[in-house]
Amino acid sequence: KRERSGTTLRLEPAMSNIAYGITLTATSGLCTTALLALTKVLQQQELPYYRLSGVGLFVMMFTILYWLVWIEKIPFPRPPLLKWVLLRGLFGVGQTPAFLAVRAGAPVGDVTTLTSTNIAVAALLGRLLLGERFTPVQGLALICSLAGTVLVCRPSFIFSSGAEEVPMHAYLMALGAGFSRACVYLTVRKAPEVHSLWFTVITMCTTATTWWVLAQAEIMADYTLDVFVDSPHITAAWCAVLGGLVYIATAAISKGSQYCPAGVTATVSTGTSMVSGYIMQAALFGTTPSPITAAGAGLMTVGMAASAFAARTPRAPVEGPAAGEEPGVSELASWAADEFTSGLGTEPLRRRPAAQGAAAAGSAAPVAVGAVTVALA
Repeated sequence: KRERSGTTLRLEPAMSNIAYGITLTATSGLCTTALLALTKVLQQQELPYYRLSGVGLFVMMFTILYWLVWIEKIPFPRPPLLKWVLLRGLFGVGQTPAFLAVRAGAPVGDVTTLTSTNIAVAALLGRLLLGERFTPVQGLALICSLAGTVLVCRPSFIFSSGAEEVPMHAYLMALGAGFSRACVYLTVRKAPEVHSLWFTVITMCTTATTWWVLAQAEIMADYTLDVFVDSPHITAAWCAVLGGLVYIATAAISKGSQYCPAGVTATVSTGTSMVSGYIMQAALFGTTPSPITAAGAGLMTVGMAASAFAARTPRAPVEGPAAGEEPGVSELASWAADEFTSGLGTEPLRRRPAAQGAAAAGSAAPVAVGAVTVALA
């Protein structure tokens, strides 16, 4: 369905918004997994992954920026919403540890699996710190997620060393990337009025700049730029592939997150990445997960399913600040927890009557720790 608003022609999805959002989220998960696999492929071919990706990202970014500003004339986000766009770009860069984990030796499937930990842990900690009831189903989700993490990581103080030892810091980086991904879902949901491509442009800019600077400073290991001179056709091909995949992954998750609650987005994204990660790991590198790793992935899948089931429990809509006020710590913490534990019927942050503003302000302090935890997860 086409709808014209002013000078902008917008294409509305033919399917329902939720189905459209889930489709976009799954697409982003597949592209992200492909990028993780290509990290290993280029490393084996001794090609500079981060520099090639940076060139491709800059080309795509300026192309999209031209379309946004000069063709469609879509306005830049207003100051109240701009902070969420910038935070989206910051947390987008936070996905870098996942790529570093693969280069450090962690299997692609394990990295994509470990990013799912944020679904149960972040949501359940938010619920607990907000003083809400902790149900047995939520307990099952937390136990399965933590047990699955231990089986996938196989720490040496529990398991004997195997032939293929993976540094523990690689798994810790994968977990950190998962927490950052959770923040991506929340920041996009906080600014539904912003055109999703603005999130994409800012994220591509911050990611490309960070990768180039860290690679040039030799903080992030990358191969030399000789390929840019010796094989320009290979350079152009890889820049197009990497830039295109990052664009699709970034744009799809930004748009999909605007249609679905964070809990739904996280479940679909990590579930898709988990399955496709192990498939690509076996197809490209001939590595199949061990029985212990498969058991860990299965437990984390049960944890995700339990979190989704717990989301069916009815919950009162989250009340926001009075008209003209910025949301306080209490409202943001409660909304974030609700985003990760509610189903498809989640409502946006509501405005409460102005008279209740002073009463609610006194309840912000006890929830400060909860807000910080939810923001980091």
